[in-house]
Amino acid sequence: MIEQILRELQSFPNLTCEHLPFYFTPSFRESRRLKFYKILELFLVIHRLIMLRLQGNIDLILYPVGGSHLVPLLRDVFLLPWMLLLSRKMVLQFHAAGAAKMFQNHYRIFLPVIRFLYKKAAAAVVMTDYNKRDPEFFGIQPVFVLPHQLRDEYQPSYVSRRRETVNILSLGHICP
Repeated sequence: MIEQILRELQSFPNLTCEHLPFYFTPSFRESRRLKFYKILELFLVIHRLIMLRLQGNIDLILYPVGGSHLVPLLRDVFLLPWMLLLSRKMVLQFHAAGAAKMFQNHYRIFLPVIRFLYKKAAAAVVMTDYNKRDPEFFGIQPVFVLPHQLRDEYQPSYVSRRRETVNILSLGHICP
């Protein structure tokens, strides 16, 4: 989704859009786990952000929030103050729903800090109406729905020719 939004923004001729990459998770096995290289990456992201800021003003940062797990949440607590400091505005992009429920059931100690930081955002972007509950829980307004607009890459070889009906199951991240 981030790549799709980035490509779309870069297609506007009167808009300069830079990508500030995060290299926190090289593989799915490493996601949501605290590792030393992830702490180092925090400082590298800040360095890359400062280098971008030295090239000129940053009018807006589109920031993908960490979601409903502790390690990405800690990433946000550490990086968001820098994002806010070095840009004029910030829009938060929520990939999946669940952060509001997580804060109600776990990690309550972080709720005041993360609510303070998230509420500084000028707006939020979600993929479905269902996902609106997270930014609304944090007090972010307005919330914009930007659904996935994946390219149709259908190839007839994907489907057996013996059947007329094709059943497709599309899954996102599934967790308890």
